[in-house]
Amino acid sequence: MADGPFLRAAEPLGDGSFSRVYLGRPCTEDTERAPRTHVAIKVYVAQTPRARAGPWAHFDAERAALYRLQEMCGGHPNVVRMVSTYAVADEPRLVLGYCEGNLLDVLRIETTQPAFEEHDAREVMRHFLAALRFAHAAHVYHGDLKLENVLFERNPIAPGGPDGSPAQLMRQHLSTVRVADWGFATLGTPLDAHLGGTRRTDTNGTHTYVAPEVGTSAHGFDAARADVWSFGVCLYAALTKRLPWALHTRDPERAACARADHAAGRYPRHAEGITPLARDLLDRLFEPSPWLRPTTEELCVHRWFTATPRKAPAADRRPRVRAAP
Repeated sequence: MADGPFLRAAEPLGDGSFSRVYLGRPCTEDTERAPRTHVAIKVYVAQTPRARAGPWAHFDAERAALYRLQEMCGGHPNVVRMVSTYAVADEPRLVLGYCEGNLLDVLRIETTQPAFEEHDAREVMRHFLAALRFAHAAHVYHGDLKLENVLFERNPIAPGGPDGSPAQLMRQHLSTVRVADWGFATLGTPLDAHLGGTRRTDTNGTHTYVAPEVGTSAHGFDAARADVWSFGVCLYAALTKRLPWALHTRDPERAACARADHAAGRYPRHAEGITPLARDLLDRLFEPSPWLRPTTEELCVHRWFTATPRKAPAADRRPRVRAAP
């Protein structure tokens, strides 16, 4: 169906509280002379009464974050690409590079399939960290890091791999990791870094992934350190195929224990899939005091990330700041 300058599918690929994402392509594309260029069209609409006032604010935040990362700082191959923006009937659209799968689908947390080997998880998390390091160096803080927002340009679990296993298929597409969904991003300034970090006071984000300091202080929390905690939750899941805390359990006693463990940074340290080196890294990521957590720069030189590199991330690059037009 026609949607502004694009054609989009009738059924969404996925949706959230503020948006639906559709597969699309440009209306003017000559498909007889060239293969179709697929894009993801993100339509910002209120899916719940609570979100009714949020679509434009969410759109503005994501557009501003991607503009700074892409247009002012040179872009990064592990950050989803913004193609264009437009609006139809007062509903904003963000056109993004199309990605076929996400890390949650790949891990399939709720199944009994074996987890990826540690070196496979390391490769994915290296690229994830490269994107996060680039964003933080540009003073852009994601605010909603989770498995669903770590995308693959090519689907690692699509049919056609050497043996059909997720690990084998993932190895073909390790460098296609894209960090997406920047709608809760906070933009800071170089001055913030000298004054104790960029502060946030909202409680946005996905409960299972947010740091314990989020929403507990009227003075807010450090956006960069909160991102680092959420990165740790993703790392734990990549290694074990489980989340570290069952915060949504219906058992009141179990939920209370999970909340206490979450606040103290206590997690199942000896779960299957966690090696001593990974445990040391997770201990640092789940530090309950935000100021003692490592920065993304410090994470890059941790021994777990520097061990036996298969290939370097596509982009161990720093932001190239350009003046706004």
